[in-house]
Amino acid sequence: MARRSNYDKFPFVAVSEREADCHVGWAAVARQLDAALSGKRSILCVEGYPGAHLDEIERGFASHLKPRLVVRVESCLKSAQELDAMLAPYLGGNDPVFGRMSGVTLQDFLDPRKVAEARELIRANTAENGRILVLGTGAALIAERFDLLVYADLARWELTLRQRRGEIGSPDGSFRPADTKSNKPVTKKFSTDNSGNSNLHAHERATHMNVQSRPPAQKRLDNRNATSSK
Repeated sequence: MARRSNYDKFPFVAVSEREADCHVGWAAVARQLDAALSGKRSILCVEGYPGAHLDEIERGFASHLKPRLVVRVESCLKSAQELDAMLAPYLGGNDPVFGRMSGVTLQDFLDPRKVAEARELIRANTAENGRILVLGTGAALIAERFDLLVYADLARWELTLRQRRGEIGSPDGSFRPADTKSNKPVTKKFSTDNSGNSNLHAHERATHMNVQSRPPAQKRLDNRNATSSK
């Protein structure tokens, strides 16, 4: 008797059954976010899975939402040398494939001094009318508060394909997009220091918002199609 597989080959998250709840294109997505942002002084926090095209997302939002200030998470990272030293014990030396999981979190990637400076900049601009955009993997760790949280999602397989095509590098600048193409040590480093931490961080943010009595509004964005769901 053949064993019936219980593996779901086509997983999905049912957001809505209404086609009208799916918005395609930066202008359409921006209109939804604009309506969700309250008041003239607001902070839009955009979390991004590693490999999401953050430059494209920033251009799309900046051209329609006109933020007075944009803060990118990579500006708050520790130096490439510091991150290399932090991750070295888990990368398995020169082995092109094998390493081991670590207890390193996204918070460990951030430079406390740079984070403090970014927060001070955000606070200073919050006093003026206008919107502030905080963007990148770990954006919610930079922003002390936010009015709207967006998650720029990306399938893990699409992340792998973007690596193979040489489209993405390391946010810390330790390797360039071209370095990720057909380069197993670099691919291993990217997987070790990005994907697992980002999965955990996304779960923590979702859990945090679900347990709040009055959670911030939350939307989901897939930047391959600039699609947002209510």
